[in-house]
Amino acid sequence: MFMNKPACAGSHLPWHQDRWPELDRDPLITIWTALDPATRESGCLQIIPGSHKRLINPSGFLTAEETVEHCRRDKVHLLELDAGEAALLHNWLLHSSGGNSSARPRRAYSVCYMDAATTDSTGKSYNIAFDGGALA
Repeated sequence: MFMNKPACAGSHLPWHQDRWPELDRDPLITIWTALDPATRESGCLQIIPGSHKRLINPSGFLTAEETVEHCRRDKVHLLELDAGEAALLHNWLLHSSGGNSSARPRRAYSVCYMDAATTDSTGKSYNIAFDGGALA
């Protein structure tokens, strides 16, 4: 997935855990790579360390009440990254991001990895990146 927050633009993304309700199991690992500097000003990810340990809302997005309970300001960590740096994230990690108030774009590339046995209720199939012996 490619994410783009243009300079002096970009939208706010509310607090959530990454979910795919159409899948029979949640993918649990994402590699998020900054293509531009991801700073407070450019709308970097905000995370709640340790929040990956349980699913809070099956829809993924938190309600206002859940946000108040789980996303207190003193728990929020800004995940600021330089261009080319990557973060390995558990998909249930609570995260959010703000708009981009900087004069530079904030682009990122995100790859989510899932179990090869994952099935999709809509009939969609997925390519297997690593099958037997691929890493040998």
